[in-house]
Amino acid sequence: MILIYLLLICVQYVTPYPRQHNCSSIVYSNKVSFYGCEDNISTESITNRKNGHKLIYTFKGIPYAKPPVGALRFRKPVAIKYDKKTKIDAKNYQKPCMQSWIVDHPFGIMSEDCLYLNVWTPTLNSSANLPVMIWIYGGSFTIGSSSQFSALYLTSDNIYEGTQLALRNVVIVTLNYRLGIFGFLYGNSADCPGNQGLWDQAVAIQWVKDNIRAFGGNPNDTTLFGESAGSISISNHIVSNVTRHMFQKAIMQSGSAYIKLFSRDTNYSYKIARRFASNKRLFRRSGACVGTDWIQCLRSKSAYELLNAQLMSIIHNPSKPWYTVYIQQFTPVFGDEFVPISVNRAVNAGDFRKDIHILMGHLEMEGLLFTSAFDLGVGMAGRYLPFVPIAPVISKEIVYNDIRNYFFDNDTIGITIAEEFTKTFDSNPRLLDRNGLRRAATHAFGDYFLTCPTVLFGGGLVTSDQFVGRVYQYRLTYSHRHSISRYSTWSEATHTDDIALVFGAPFNDRNLWTNGDRRLSKQMMNIWTHFATHGVVPEVNGKSWPMYGLTREGRVNASYVELHANRSRMGTVWTNRYTVNDNYNPPLVGDCFYFWRDILDKQF
Repeated sequence: MILIYLLLICVQYVTPYPRQHNCSSIVYSNKVSFYGCEDNISTESITNRKNGHKLIYTFKGIPYAKPPVGALRFRKPVAIKYDKKTKIDAKNYQKPCMQSWIVDHPFGIMSEDCLYLNVWTPTLNSSANLPVMIWIYGGSFTIGSSSQFSALYLTSDNIYEGTQLALRNVVIVTLNYRLGIFGFLYGNSADCPGNQGLWDQAVAIQWVKDNIRAFGGNPNDTTLFGESAGSISISNHIVSNVTRHMFQKAIMQSGSAYIKLFSRDTNYSYKIARRFASNKRLFRRSGACVGTDWIQCLRSKSAYELLNAQLMSIIHNPSKPWYTVYIQQFTPVFGDEFVPISVNRAVNAGDFRKDIHILMGHLEMEGLLFTSAFDLGVGMAGRYLPFVPIAPVISKEIVYNDIRNYFFDNDTIGITIAEEFTKTFDSNPRLLDRNGLRRAATHAFGDYFLTCPTVLFGGGLVTSDQFVGRVYQYRLTYSHRHSISRYSTWSEATHTDDIALVFGAPFNDRNLWTNGDRRLSKQMMNIWTHFATHGVVPEVNGKSWPMYGLTREGRVNASYVELHANRSRMGTVWTNRYTVNDNYNPPLVGDCFYFWRDILDKQF
């Protein structure tokens, strides 16, 4: 379902052969030579002056695991062992992993041979001991790459370009991991263990621990940061015995595994895998895969046939004819070696890294990206399009049915959510306007899938008696120039709007961004790298940043700091403002802890 993401952000991929300025940098690690490049980067995002520059060294397309092809398809990644005196050409991005779209896709630029990572560093001094930040991209575990751009930004720059962050004396690493059927098919065997994409991430993190000192980094001072599926991945790493010891801090941008859509039990995932493999409609030419050798049968098929079959796995629900839903079939699982029990149950049981420091957050209207995509996809009269100032057809009854239909897994849950998000309009007639109704539906989707799973994950950590870490939270409310809600009369920042600001895109091409974009981007980069360096967040506009805590009654005090380009709003502290209706004087009912927690817990 969240794959509809693609229709809005129009993600494409950076050419594997970008032009570099000077490519004479060499790093030696364990008798292996890495040949990279260096660029003279403006320090304007730090000093506010345009005449300063600093060298940033880049190493792109470093292999961290053997190509997962042939007999290695669907298996755990095999960490690469470099031969002594190996020379690694690390001047260009490598191809992204195989993945499918719901529109035409340039298959030719993808490859199963995709397990590569990229490094940006401000120094080649192996004694520099700089903090390390490892980025895990989002994309519903179905799409994404460490080298991609968004057509919305009107530039061919990689949106995950690490130079601006590296200017702040940190080492940045981005990585590819397997997606879709290649990364998350579960076969209940060593041949196909499930969570291959998470295992890829684990092997990449281990590569960093083994090699990053040669790039100026401290292998014992690592922060994982990621958005959407990347943030969900991080929540898995925090509870996994495989990876929880590999990093010290985490930045989680919009998401945790507290949502069933991206955290399925092994029994369910196995049934889905067998059903997929044996579906004759999906494999009309080469034949379906049945019997005990079904995994080997799938392994024998071409990558493109598997992708096409995945694209054809679109389920139309005739009882809700107004939209066709892409069912996420291949997602992270629990009940295996990597995640023995669901993340929420692991957190409730205190089975996670207790000294982890976390900066986490979400955006004001996470759901807008998806409700507007539904609107475009099925013709909902423009009522959820941010650039339509007045919804032509909308009423409480229409919104009630829209909300109910979004939550297709369980009719009872859909009814409960629809009632909760529309009942306020009965007692508060002044809210019964078209924009209020639009916001209610948009928040319903975003709160369920992204906002509240994030909030509740942090709340679960601090509730544990043995937790000694720190949890900070932000809420991004500002829409930058390229946000789909920038010129909207009723919506604010939505899913993925934070990425460009975190990676400093407004400083890569001044003509495409506003001064407000640059001001907030600088602030966010400073916050992110300060946290990665010190494990605490700095003051914002002279205001201290409160941590998650517990009240005397044992309830979670989930304060957050607002991030906005407007100086009067930047750094504003809010406490427990997680309400289901867009009422600016909300009662503390129906929020993440008093409404959504019960619904989300019942999934598992």
